[in-house]
This record gives sequence, C-alpha cells and structure tokens, in this order.
Amino acid sequence: MKKRILSILLMCCMVLTLLPVQALAEDSAYTVGEDTSVSARALAGTAGTKLKADNIDTYLANGLGDGVYTLAEDVTISGTLRVTGDATVDLNGHVLRFDQSAQPDSIFRVTSGSTLTLTDSAPTASHSDASLPAGGLITGGKGYRYDGGGGGYHIYYYYGGGVYVEAGASFVLAGGTIYACGVQSGANSAYGGGIYAEGGSVTMTGGAIRNCVLSANNGANGGAIYAKAGSVTMSGGVISGCSAMSGGGISASEGTVRITG
Repeated sequence: MKKRILSILLMCCMVLTLLPVQALAEDSAYTVGEDTSVSARALAGTAGTKLKADNIDTYLANGLGDGVYTLAEDVTISGTLRVTGDATVDLNGHVLRFDQSAQPDSIFRVTSGSTLTLTDSAPTASHSDASLPAGGLITGGKGYRYDGGGGGYHIYYYYGGGVYVEAGASFVLAGGTIYACGVQSGANSAYGGGIYAEGGSVTMTGGAIRNCVLSANNGANGGAIYAKAGSVTMSGGVISGCSAMSGGGISASEGTVRITG
C-alpha cells in the first residue's frame, strides 16, 4: 500500500514538474529577427504576446508598452499603433495593413522616450496576394495628416506613412518590409513615405523599404525616409522602388544620415 501511494506521489510530482518546463520551453524557443541584440532584447521582454484581429483594437486604444509582440495573423487596422515603451514587433511572416477607408495616419507612432524594433521571424512566408513581397510587412499607411487650414478649404500635410518617429524616440528596422506606404493624392506637402523622423534616431540593420511613394502639390520629400532632425543610420537592408519629388530614397533637413555597406 505504501509503495502504491509513493508511486502515485512520484507520478504527480513528475506531471507538475513537466508543466512549467513545457511552458518555459515554449517561450525559450521564441526567436526574433536577424540581429542578436534584437533577440536578446526580445527574450528579456514578454515573449509570446500575440497581435490578432480580435484584440488589435485594445492595442490601438492602449498602445504597445515594454515587451515582444508577435503578429499571429494578417491584421487590418484603422488607427495608429502608438509605442509607449521598449517594444519589439515580430511580423512573423504576416501582413499588417492600414485600412484605406480610415482617417489617414501612420501605422506606428513611436513616442518620445520609446523604442520600436521591427523584425520578422518568417522572412520567406508567402501571401495569398502574390503581388506582395515574401515575409512580414506593413502596408497602406498614408501618414499622419495635419490640417493646415486655408481660409475655407483644407491644406493637408502628411508625415510618415509607415512609421512616425517623434523627437527623443528610436526606431530600428531589423527585419520585415515597409511596403507601398505614402500618400499619392490630396496632399499639399508630404514627408517620409516609409519613415518620418521628427527627431530621435532611425537605424536600419535589415529588412526593406519598398515601393513607398509620395506625391503632393507643393512638396514631397523622402520616398523611403525623411529626417527632419535626429539621425538615420543604415548598415543593412534594402531601399527599393521608392520615389518622391525630392529624395526618392532618403531626404534629410537638419538630421544626419550615415550609410555603410
């Protein structure tokens, strides 16, 4: 009888021991990006927070704080995802699309003092729309639209179709693609089809900015990236097929730009 009780107790202990190990293994197996520093930051955060169609409105309302966020499926948003902490977003081979019927805005806005790292753990994933590039991507953002007035009519200025980086903020593109963002009609002036840097820093170590186009009545600057201030550093990745009236790839006002490799 004692042996039987002891066997049951040992079996229970084994089951209880396996549960947290399996949960830990699931998180430990989580990898992100092509950059070891990104992986280290990801594992130090909250691995496994999933962005899905049924919870994206919560994040639109509350923003992305510290942690790692994985796009679990293709998602369409109708507002900007504001980054309010040290956040890593793994596109995971999926598409994050801005709804064209919504009020124009950036897909991500990195607020002052915050950092966004964009990466993709499934860079070869295909899409049902064969015209889209492989892997994870963000697309469709026209940029933050500012109404400059005009005495009975509207003069619109657009900033950062894909990502708006505030002064004092940081954005790292380590993987994934910023694709076909930017405004092509109705703008007086436009800045940064892919990325607009109000200040802070933009670092590109991987990924791509493709087919981002700006067209405006009086000025379109930086098809891929526009730096009003701060710094842009590119040590990897691709800028391709982007265009604007000034600076089809990168345009800088008071910022600095450094490209290596």
